[in-house]
Amino acid sequence: MSNMFHGQDHQYQHQQHQDPDYNQHQYQYQYQYQYQQQPTWDQSNNSNSNSNSNGGYYPPYHHQPTWQDPSQQPPPIQTSSPYQPPVLSREQPPPPAYDPAQRPMSWPSSPQDYQNYYTGPFPAVPGSSSLQPPAPAPTQPPNWLGHHSHSHHHSISGPLGLPNIPSTGIRLNNDLALEDAQRIRDAFGVGGLHHTPVINIIANRSPEHLENVLISYKNLTGHDLLATLKDTSRSNKLNKLIDTNSKHFNTAAIAILLGPVSSEGYWIVKSVKGSGTNEALLTEAIFGRTNPELELMKSYIRSSHFKHMEDYVRSDLSMGTKALFEMGMEPSMSKDPNHLYCSPDQSRVRLDVQKIITSTPTLNLFSKNSTVLCQVLALNTPGYIIAVADEYRLATGKNLRDLITRAFFGHMKDTLLYILDGAVDKVERDAKLLEDAMVGAGTRNHLLISRLVRIHWNKPHLAEVKQRYSRMYKQDLVSRLRKEVKGSYRDLMISIAESDVSPWRQ
Repeated sequence: MSNMFHGQDHQYQHQQHQDPDYNQHQYQYQYQYQYQQQPTWDQSNNSNSNSNSNGGYYPPYHHQPTWQDPSQQPPPIQTSSPYQPPVLSREQPPPPAYDPAQRPMSWPSSPQDYQNYYTGPFPAVPGSSSLQPPAPAPTQPPNWLGHHSHSHHHSISGPLGLPNIPSTGIRLNNDLALEDAQRIRDAFGVGGLHHTPVINIIANRSPEHLENVLISYKNLTGHDLLATLKDTSRSNKLNKLIDTNSKHFNTAAIAILLGPVSSEGYWIVKSVKGSGTNEALLTEAIFGRTNPELELMKSYIRSSHFKHMEDYVRSDLSMGTKALFEMGMEPSMSKDPNHLYCSPDQSRVRLDVQKIITSTPTLNLFSKNSTVLCQVLALNTPGYIIAVADEYRLATGKNLRDLITRAFFGHMKDTLLYILDGAVDKVERDAKLLEDAMVGAGTRNHLLISRLVRIHWNKPHLAEVKQRYSRMYKQDLVSRLRKEVKGSYRDLMISIAESDVSPWRQ
């Protein structure tokens, strides 16, 4: 065996002596053989050759040919591999014409950058009133990813269109919504947000239209308008040169843009965040909601804050108050919109009144008997609560409201009174709540915003509240707002309070 290898070595030395470039040719051949062709051998193919010690993963040494004739040249090395990935052709459908008013976020920010990105001139696509997505990616053969012996992700950089799918099925060709979105985008200028055009847009728009505006703004700029307003509020807290009331303006604008249902979820999160709990804000956001509204509120909190609404509420409450709010959040037959105006069962009303009278001697916050009154008020319709209050007055000669005031205190008392007053006289209750947010030293801005925004969704109810407020406090609500708040925040509050004089602009 050693003599055989010795003979081969002598033969290679003789060839090297005759051909000085033999080593270079041999190296080039081995490079091409191993890296260009990349053959694969299995160990089973080399089972017959016991002398092969390379494990079967490389070809045996004697398979490599040698050139006996010095004039014989090795095979030429290919400079370009036939397995190169296909080059994406520029001969593709042209992109839409550059329009700064209708470009998504990922498009170039200027016409020059837009032309520089595409190397060749492209004809303009006929204009359209609706948003046009950029040209689709070029199609490739099914096996074009097979140019490598390994697999990895191939990305194509370029302008990508945003998904043109609204969440509620609202069509995006609403010209007014697109116009409003463009005006709001233009309102973000140097020095912050210019509030006047935003006030003119959001103060008298229907909830459906405002949702369409949010979608159009996202398609125009690629940014979420609500998140932009929140970021602007944070910057205003640090910049003393900007109006200090801008943060309250942005809070009110966010509540309006969210609509009558999702805004309640926004107030729930705002009531429990920070130091302490805004108990009134939490109470007014939860109670008085139907089953579909509660589900939408929970969905909003899950999607925007990645947490369950019940977790937010339970973390800040305890004892009987927690049980009361769990009753307000759980679905029930009385919260079905089809059962809100059903006539109450008088036999059931008398039975509940007897339960309340029986539990009255031991009725307090720490008593289990307090659950009886909580269930009657939190799990029944307003019509049923009115019937219970009337039956209690006939049976005892006393007012049910006086019983709650005497037996309870703190957050639980305020919650029960809010439910009872809303069933008996909702207009008077809302008028008192508006004044309560402004009376005394300092304005409770979150309460004022939430209460006025909540009322303004129902224009007839807003008109009745304004009339009742004038009779109760001997002054107009708009005049009271003008004296209480300042800046663009005041202008928005006044515009909301005056929105009952004209119908929604669709």
